Amino acid sequence: MSWRAPRSVIAYLWASTFGMLLRSLGSAATPAVAMDARGFASGGRRTRAEPAAWRLADTLVVLASVVTVLVVAIARL
Repeated sequence: MSWRAPRSVIAYLWASTFGMLLRSLGSAATPAVAMDARGFASGGRRTRAEPAAWRLADTLVVLASVVTVLVVAIARL
């Protein structure tokens, strides 16, 4: 490549750009295949987990935490 010959500069830039494009497409293929194998291509749910219900025990834990924080805050005043 010579900067005095614009044609060689264009050829060099084209080859570099095309090479980077091919490399990026090749390296994107591996994660695409892995995601497809794990079920990301389907529109359905991929888990059997169900949402957890809020129970009385959850409320008691939250209230105990809030009371503890309030006691510490009041003690610092």
